[in-house]
Amino acid sequence: MKNQFDVNLFGVFRVCKAVIPLMREQKGGVIINVSSFLGKVALPLLSFYSASKFAIEGMTDSLRYELKDFNIRVHSVMPGFFKTNFTGEDLVMNKDTFNKSSVYAPLASTFPPQLIEEINNGSDPRLVAEIILDIIQYDTFPARVIAGEKAQKFIPMRTELSDEDFESRVMDQIIEYLHYNCVTISYEDLS
Repeated sequence: MKNQFDVNLFGVFRVCKAVIPLMREQKGGVIINVSSFLGKVALPLLSFYSASKFAIEGMTDSLRYELKDFNIRVHSVMPGFFKTNFTGEDLVMNKDTFNKSSVYAPLASTFPPQLIEEINNGSDPRLVAEIILDIIQYDTFPARVIAGEKAQKFIPMRTELSDEDFESRVMDQIIEYLHYNCVTISYEDLS
């Protein structure tokens, strides 16, 4: 949990802290924090990942207020699923969750495999690089940019539905995936 926040949130904070004095001195700059659509949409079994990305969104919004008078633009890019090898060696999940005696075993046998498949078949990461370049070049770019098919689907759905309806829709998709694909995966299969 501490490592998740150290990389995802405090790493971003440390970079911002290092560049902001220089940008204030030069009276301008652009900060682009790469978050995730999971910074606005929480999904099961990703509590700390989502929490760290929600925190980036909050920090980015606050910095936008604080730095506006110094001509420093602050943006957030919220990618969906991209082929970045994220599900390789760096994906860490609690092994106990995948134990057959775990109360989370039914969910753990369906959702992580679906998530891994979605990421492995995700969009080309060059799209995010192109968005970042556009943000730098065009000062009228929106403060927050959604990138990728899943992000463009889930974020509007999250804002349009009640918490209960959104969560029900997410769980229905997981159950549907299990039903149609007859997925049963152990933790060893994920590592």
